[in-house]
Amino acid sequence: MPVTCTTQRGLTPALDLGDTFMRTLTLLTVILLTSCSLGVQNARYAPTSSTLTDVDSGIVLGSIESPAGITLLNLGTKEEIQYFGASVFCLRLPTGDYALKSIGTPYGKVTAVEPFVFSVAPGQRHYVGAVVDLWSSDEKRYAENRKGPYEKRYYDMSLLIGKGYEYSLFNRFGNLGPQFNKDCPSLKKDDFSISLMK
Repeated sequence: MPVTCTTQRGLTPALDLGDTFMRTLTLLTVILLTSCSLGVQNARYAPTSSTLTDVDSGIVLGSIESPAGITLLNLGTKEEIQYFGASVFCLRLPTGDYALKSIGTPYGKVTAVEPFVFSVAPGQRHYVGAVVDLWSSDEKRYAENRKGPYEKRYYDMSLLIGKGYEYSLFNRFGNLGPQFNKDCPSLKKDDFSISLMK
């Protein structure tokens, strides 16, 4: 519904609050959520969880170029697990199959057309890869990663800006820095084997 705004000089033309308003509102919501809450949103999935054990869960470790957040989807139960604000994610997840459903960016959430997927087995400690956006994957620091075969997926952002982006999955296990120690307390990198998402 058009709204007429009054300014100091009088009436302005009617504003259409439809599409532009929704895009702006969505962007502001993402920014607020990612700035207010960091890490996994349900303590049950923290790597130090006391409700899950190696009998019924495993730990996955990965990283993302845009640290605004990710949403994982348990393909069996359809539960969504959100992780906000960290470039390294470390989660204890119940056994099963998972998809990287969406990725938060400074511009809004992008949703998978065909998601990266991975499995969790009892007692596992797996590094699942580094998800790198299109505009960063050409950087010099990823030159070695681009030489070998690697997975790519398309994530859609058409609701907000009318397009989507390609994300690459690289093995950057050797490049995990101090963020690993912060997000995976009491774990060592030697505890993990490499099993990249598909």
